[in-house]
Amino acid sequence: MSVGIALYNTDGLTALNAYEIGEFIFDRLHINITTASYYKPLPNGDHTSQGITAKGLLKKLEQNNELQFGLYCIENNETIATFYHITKEFGSFYNLNMQYAHKIENQKQFMVELAKKVTEFIDFPYGISFELNDMFETYFYTEGEIFYSVYKYESPNTWNRETPGRFKGSARYKESMLRMIYKFNIINDRHLEIKLNNAISLRDWILSDTKHGELTKINNKLWLWSVDNNQLDHINKVCGEAGILISWREA
Repeated sequence: MSVGIALYNTDGLTALNAYEIGEFIFDRLHINITTASYYKPLPNGDHTSQGITAKGLLKKLEQNNELQFGLYCIENNETIATFYHITKEFGSFYNLNMQYAHKIENQKQFMVELAKKVTEFIDFPYGISFELNDMFETYFYTEGEIFYSVYKYESPNTWNRETPGRFKGSARYKESMLRMIYKFNIINDRHLEIKLNNAISLRDWILSDTKHGELTKINNKLWLWSVDNNQLDHINKVCGEAGILISWREA
């Protein structure tokens, strides 16, 4: 299994800031940045990924602070971790995402620390962490490409239509809906005021029963909602039937 983490709508984050966040992640996981890449436009309007050293990338970022890039840890020809800074340059939308080939020790604390690190530079509204079969799948799930799903009761093609960039989506996940419910969800105060069935707020519903997960305050705007694996199906069903999940569908 591979762990995926995505922080959405990181508008305003410079590429140099993003590089510092990538360094923080790799240091926190006790691994090295062994190589890097940046996105290079092609004459037909498409783009490609160009390999480069980490030092070489830093020099490019000093010249172009909007550059999309990736950082990698490759050991014995195996990719252990990847980190990407994505902008709107090639039709996507602002986000940070990472993939890790192992479990993250004390991931709850890791998620809080990561969110705090990012908010040293910008405010962002939403983030998720999930697991899929491999790092390829976790990367494309972040973007909503190739129709990968975490759950059998998930409709994957609804996510990319919700995102800005080339899909020009309304991005309701910033405040009024959630993509799905995952083991770790970074949400904001507006999410917590969402009403389930026009009745109880999401905040009050979570706090009404320990089986509904745990809220950890990150700062004055963000919270980490942590959910036990054995409760994910039930919580997705409740929230999905209440109409607050973008990608929910009946199994």
